[in-house]
Amino acid sequence: VMLLPIQHGANGLNLIEAQHVILVEPLLNPAVEAQAINRVHRIGQRLKTLVHRFIICNTVEENIYKMSQQKTNLLPMKQKEQPLSANDM
Repeated sequence: VMLLPIQHGANGLNLIEAQHVILVEPLLNPAVEAQAINRVHRIGQRLKTLVHRFIICNTVEENIYKMSQQKTNLLPMKQKEQPLSANDM
């Protein structure tokens, strides 16, 4: 068992022997959470990576989680956009 704040656990670690990621506080930046999860879900990982989130209903954390999910849902739309041409401007 290793307990790390997400800001430290999301950077520069390869935890391929781990299988579970437990997130106890949601962040407004979904990319930081994804990076923390990807510390476990990496090349060389032989086990299924399981992500557990603890979010209590009707709390600030629930609202933060919902806002983070809205940001995540916007990402695929952004990637599908085509670059503007000179005629579009």
